[in-house]
Amino acid sequence: MYPSLLPCIAVAGLGAIGGVGFERGPGPDDQVPGAVAVWTESSMKHRGIAEFDFALGKETWKDVGSEIDVLGVAFPVEFEQAMKFVIDSNGDGKPDRDIKGQTGYVELKGKNAAGEVFHYGVRFENKGERKYSWAASGAMVGRIGGQAVSIIDANANGRYDDYGTDGLVIGTGIGAGYVSRVVNLGGDLFDFEVSADGTTVKTRPYGGETGTLKLGKLGGLKADVANAIFTSGREIAFQVAGETRGLAVPVGDYRLDSALLKRRAESARVRSGRMPVAKVTAGLESLVNWGGPLTGEVPAPRVHEGNATLNPAVKVFGQAGEEYYDFQPKGKVPSYELFDANTGKRLAKGKFPAG
Repeated sequence: MYPSLLPCIAVAGLGAIGGVGFERGPGPDDQVPGAVAVWTESSMKHRGIAEFDFALGKETWKDVGSEIDVLGVAFPVEFEQAMKFVIDSNGDGKPDRDIKGQTGYVELKGKNAAGEVFHYGVRFENKGERKYSWAASGAMVGRIGGQAVSIIDANANGRYDDYGTDGLVIGTGIGAGYVSRVVNLGGDLFDFEVSADGTTVKTRPYGGETGTLKLGKLGGLKADVANAIFTSGREIAFQVAGETRGLAVPVGDYRLDSALLKRRAESARVRSGRMPVAKVTAGLESLVNWGGPLTGEVPAPRVHEGNATLNPAVKVFGQAGEEYYDFQPKGKVPSYELFDANTGKRLAKGKFPAG
């Protein structure tokens, strides 16, 4: 249930989490607004990705039924075996592409309502006999301000302009943030607009006040940070993993929306939990300390005739109150120590059931 990328977890009955670490110090003077805010337009094109390895903050998987619908175009599906089906890949209504086994990939081609040809990569995962799910497996790609940019339809609705939901990768890494109204390109901030079909992106220099958001080290946890997305409101988001010097962002309050930790075949996701917002002020750096030591919490044990029954539904929190969950692969068994939250006395020690 909990991989070895995390250490032994000390479990407190209902104890409070402390150690919130937010510091501020001098940051770079990166407030250089453009003299004239002129939009620059960039073209994007679709690239199918058979080996999809982007780390997304959000992702929607949909069931494969008698057809897959993309932008109002139906691509028929016919199951031939328990783990094999055929899908129409070119929009002519005739299934022509085999998908079999545990996973698969196809690039669909069709025409939208305006009669324009579109391409759309799709990947599949088997969920049981005659049960498959699908998600987007491609991106609209281009170069903006000298930076490689990829936009991913993370919610699989055929659109690329869902701010705060669709994936955005700036550079050549795998860590995706969200499509945002403001982006950082090469250290400078820009207003950012993308067309619904993802073929056009418009940018202009951002004219507001800026500060620096910096993510601290993991506090002893043995894992790599694949992505770490902080949001300010619903449509401003920045992926800060790997930005060792911090990242220039608009001033505001930022909340940890999602992070992914990986170590070889093991992984864990992180969400804000009880972590306070990081307040980014003009010209200053806001440092977010997180990671270990970790603390686990379980509901208060039921006590009957002197015996305590422990609920294994443990929640795991980091030093800043962030919550760790969705540990993979499942089946790892963590050890625990149960303490009285009032006296600090250790009541029990052992291992959780597998699962």
